[in-house]
Amino acid sequence: MTYGYWLGLTVAPDGKRIADMDYGVGPVVWSPDGQHIASPTYLGPVGVWEARTGQNIAGYRGHVGQVHALAWSPDGTRLATGGDDGIVQVWEAP
Repeated sequence: MTYGYWLGLTVAPDGKRIADMDYGVGPVVWSPDGQHIASPTYLGPVGVWEARTGQNIAGYRGHVGQVHALAWSPDGTRLATGGDDGIVQVWEAP
């Protein structure tokens, strides 16, 4: 039986670190410089964490429903999110 639960897992840009998020929240993405990790959170907003410490440094709310897609801009200054509401939002990164 499948319950739709999955683990988000990604490898850092330097290929030396792995980030994972459980709770079945969605994608996990590293910033281009490898300093931050972003992922939807269990309660809805997208969170950004310092990769080295795991400290939450930002949260973005604005979607209705779940967020299923995340992408950093190549220079790491913005984070794009897309979700159930059919809207893509672009946020200033921390």
